[in-house]
Amino acid sequence: MHKESLKLAWQVIKKNRLIWILGFLSLAFLNGSEFNLVYKFYQINNALADSIGQMSLLGGEYFTEAVWFNWSSLITILILIILALIPLFAQSSLIGGINKIEDQKINFKIALKEGKSIFGRFVAINLVSNSIVYILSLLILVVSRIIFSESTTQILALILGVSAIVVPFAIIVSFITRYAIFYLSQNKQKTIFECYSFGMHLFFKNWFESFKTIVIAFIVLILAFLIASALMSLVVTPTVFLIGLFKISSVLTAEIIGIAILFYLLAIFILMTSMFGVFYYTYWLSIFEKLKKS
Repeated sequence: MHKESLKLAWQVIKKNRLIWILGFLSLAFLNGSEFNLVYKFYQINNALADSIGQMSLLGGEYFTEAVWFNWSSLITILILIILALIPLFAQSSLIGGINKIEDQKINFKIALKEGKSIFGRFVAINLVSNSIVYILSLLILVVSRIIFSESTTQILALILGVSAIVVPFAIIVSFITRYAIFYLSQNKQKTIFECYSFGMHLFFKNWFESFKTIVIAFIVLILAFLIASALMSLVVTPTVFLIGLFKISSVLTAEIIGIAILFYLLAIFILMTSMFGVFYYTYWLSIFEKLKKS
């Protein structure tokens, strides 16, 4: 199962360079992945820990002013939401394009058309799933504030304890979300509820293969990181050595070399991210098809 899917993902990467654009944008902010949900959960926990520390010093007024009426944070959140729509559209288009693949080729215009057709419900599914993590984290804060109103240490201990439950739950939610999105992309007439129901059924029936798939994807990510690091070292290390060897002291020359290296590193990052994005969704969709038939 996995060998065939990995081979297909590699062939799609080689034959569809234009689609790499969607691959890169789809991984912006890590939207839709297990790593994203866990990362967001710990971000929230860190923010809550800071808020708790401040509340213990300033009392309930801080909670009202800093948490609920922090307009700068609200504006930041709105900007992030707008920026998040870009990778979400890239994801929906990439998934739609892969579903319409012919002879391992993806039509870029068809991919965009497919992405547009499901974008509204695609965003809704992602919003619901991500909201689950945020709501659970906020409940931790509220319950901690009620039960342990005086002891900051006890509150932090409670947050860490609940994390052991919430993090695995968030990962499971991400699996169900992915299957729901894939099902939606292939069955546009289905409602969000029907997509979630199918996602839950498929995950609980194939939970072992689901975790196995994400482990393999993570191994590929590590390999991609190692390859990118090697490509970076091939240029950066010799350049730094030559600068020292020839004792280049000109500030202008050093700046030009530095900018050139920076662009090279950026190019490597974009290249590897783009390829991995295409691989990630092609591999997962291929596994999804096999799980449906099993």
